[in-house]
Amino acid sequence: MEQARRFDIRHVAKLAMIGLSPEEEKKLQGELDAIMEFMEPLTRVNMPNVEPTIRPFSDGNAWREDDPQVLFSREDMLANAPYTEDDEYIKVPQVLAEEGMMQ
Repeated sequence: MEQARRFDIRHVAKLAMIGLSPEEEKKLQGELDAIMEFMEPLTRVNMPNVEPTIRPFSDGNAWREDDPQVLFSREDMLANAPYTEDDEYIKVPQVLAEEGMMQ
C-alpha cells in the first residue's frame, strides 16, 4: 500500500492543526491506509455519463417558508425550565463573569 498511499497522515494532521506523536502518526497512518484500501475499488467503477456531485439531491431551496407560529404557551415553556425568575424568565448559569456582564 506504500506506493498507492494517497494521503499522508502528517499532511492531514497539519490541515486539521493537530499535533501527533510518532506513535499516533503510525497508528493513524495505518487506519487511513486501511480506509483508502477499502475505498480503492470505487476508483475502478466506470460511470462515463454520471456527473460528479457533492450531494445526492437537487440544488433547489430546501428551506421552509418563514411562517412564525406559537407552538407552546409561555407558561408551558417556563414550566419546563429548571430555574425561573419571577415566573417570567428562564434563569441560566452565568457564562461571562470575567467580562463583568452579570452581577
